[in-house]
Amino acid sequence: MAISAKLYCMAAAAAGLMVLAAGCGAGAPAGHTAPPAQSTPAPRDSLGAAGSSTPSTTPPAASRQGGAIPALILTGTVLNGDHPAAAGTTITVATLGQGTRVTVCGTGSVGNAANGAYEVDLPAQLPQPCTGANTQLAFFVHGVYAGGITWSIPDPGRVVDFNIAVPDLPPADGGSGDGAPAAVVLYGSATITDASGVHAAPDGTVIQVRAGQNGNGPVCGQGTTTSATYQPDLEERGRYRIDIAATPGCYGQNLQYALFVGQQRVATFTASAPPLGQAVDVNLNWRATAGQGQDSRRSQ
Repeated sequence: MAISAKLYCMAAAAAGLMVLAAGCGAGAPAGHTAPPAQSTPAPRDSLGAAGSSTPSTTPPAASRQGGAIPALILTGTVLNGDHPAAAGTTITVATLGQGTRVTVCGTGSVGNAANGAYEVDLPAQLPQPCTGANTQLAFFVHGVYAGGITWSIPDPGRVVDFNIAVPDLPPADGGSGDGAPAAVVLYGSATITDASGVHAAPDGTVIQVRAGQNGNGPVCGQGTTTSATYQPDLEERGRYRIDIAATPGCYGQNLQYALFVGQQRVATFTASAPPLGQAVDVNLNWRATAGQGQDSRRSQ
């Protein structure tokens, strides 16, 4: 991009990206601190949440990969709500092109359930969008955008710490949510009000999203309420998640959506995409209709 270094830093900061390029040290968003610009990069950069830092404990790349040195090594911790992400949680690192074009640069997973520690090694041979000066890398966890950094790649063997967090949300229907990011990830609680009070919507309640304030546009996604979470042995009644497809008519800037349970419109909201994978929290409540099932357990 043929713009001055100063304008580049301003543009990257405005996009909410962690700016790590030399000369952009002040471009980090709230909650993260970028290292000062260095003419000779340190062997490891630590960019923990709220400016925290951790000592280097990662063995040299060559010893970890049988001699193959990655183009870049990304490490840190993942929070899923208030909890460290479960072991095996997938982290996807990608570049975002125009519109909904996504190029995956590398994937990794959480290996330590106690603190949610993860590692993603970008391979030495990368697709072209993943390489070059000031490459913008976006992080996705459970299909949700979790922040980004800007780095010049390849930088063989360089280790960069980046702590990330995503909302506490249930798994996507029919999968883990670790594939290509949706236009919008909608989630929240669902409750039903009747004469006896407010109840968690029973598992399996179908919620549909349609484009348009009145829902007169295309169907953009559908999900069901569930008690399942990404945390082992943890249940939360009446939760839902809907991945809104990045298809024509279902994404755009300041697009209005309506949510339906059966023929009853229960909520409306506005969201913008791209950027992809933004999580939007919408809590739902509706009055019970004749014949509608309810959960006999009161919601907390």
